Amino acid sequence: MRLRTLLGDHACTSALKGGSIKSDLVTLDFAEYSPTNKGFKPMVREAAFDVSEMAIVTYLMAKSFGKPMVLLPHVVLARFQHAHAVYRAELGNLKPRDLEGRRVGIRSFTTTTGAWLRGILANDYGVDLNSIHWVTFEDAHVAEFRDTTVRAPQGKAIIQMLLDGELDAVLGEKVTRWCRSIIWWWSAKRCPTSSRKRCGKFFGCCKRARRWRRHPLYRDLTPKKCAARWN
Repeated sequence: MRLRTLLGDHACTSALKGGSIKSDLVTLDFAEYSPTNKGFKPMVREAAFDVSEMAIVTYLMAKSFGKPMVLLPHVVLARFQHAHAVYRAELGNLKPRDLEGRRVGIRSFTTTTGAWLRGILANDYGVDLNSIHWVTFEDAHVAEFRDTTVRAPQGKAIIQMLLDGELDAVLGEKVTRWCRSIIWWWSAKRCPTSSRKRCGKFFGCCKRARRWRRHPLYRDLTPKKCAARWN
């Protein structure tokens, strides 16, 4: 049996993609997408692959709309998301609640990183998400989702808009020399000095890292329902 497969290049997939792990029953035909998330939309909308790496929020949304996909108990990626909420350093030392009333950009409102960060901002820091002016650059992977955000002008790049002052902060992007991570900048001040170095690599509050004791799920493995039933 041959399965058209979408998998990124990760430590947990290298043996499979490199051929050192093989099956006498199944052959995986790997599709090349760079970055890998560019393949999520055709998987959800067109069932373009038999097996696909998939962002967890995209899968949950697809499942809610009855897409014929199955979630396997195999985590492809997991990470703390705190470093991916950044703002322009020239704004000074912003606290998470200072985002209220400001313009915050995000590639697509339904990205898994964005969902995690909105939850952290709301639940851990009391941020009123409805007060933020959300600006997006792409539609959702799941076509049925109704996007009520403001769409950025055609041709605009999210980081450049941030640096140009057209956005105050962005979710889902990495820190550059001109930006700061708003959650880490604020949380670090609330952590014991002796613990900062140990927890700093997560760009999150030490208290939160100790409470979770695990990395937040980011991407999992999802075959089409018909492929999952094959035996």
